Amino acid sequence: MSPRRWLFTVFYLSCWPVLIMALAGDRRWIPGWILSGWIVGVGASTVGWLAWRDPALLAERYRMPGTGGQSRRDRRLVYALGVGFLLWVVLMPLDGGRFHWTPPLPRAVAVAGGVCLMLGWVLVFRAMADNTFGSALVRVQRERGHRVITTGVGRSRLRAGGGPGPHRGPRGAEPGRGGAPVYGWVRHPMYLGAAC
Repeated sequence: MSPRRWLFTVFYLSCWPVLIMALAGDRRWIPGWILSGWIVGVGASTVGWLAWRDPALLAERYRMPGTGGQSRRDRRLVYALGVGFLLWVVLMPLDGGRFHWTPPLPRAVAVAGGVCLMLGWVLVFRAMADNTFGSALVRVQRERGHRVITTGVGRSRLRAGGGPGPHRGPRGAEPGRGGAPVYGWVRHPMYLGAAC
């Protein structure tokens, strides 16, 4: 990966804590620091893992939606999921840190959510180890010998990609079944944490 790409990654990952804490309006809001650290930790470890183990997938994940022969419907869905994720990240600090629209969760629920986030992180890495085609784009990667993954977490109906980092949201494709996307919670561990 080029030095310019590394600088972009550092900038991109640095934006999340700044955004979250600025929206929260309170630098002492502990859940915001936990979420920020989690996003940066998952993103940095994902990019580092891919740079070391699968540079071709990392290059694929840096591609913009619409550059890989995706259908118009898939591009729209990818962008809609990205906007939904951004709105989700924006609403959390506005609610929890600044305006307190909802009551605080019981400690047991917060701990269970944290456990789900950590399990999601594990699933992301298992998915990347099993599926070298876990791209941010909904497309069959013929130039990389794309095939259906039937081992590890890929054997389920939930198709998985990578984790935070240069991505636009949860998506995957099953090339053996007409290339129709199959969407699931495993693609992004925060979605898994939100589902728990």
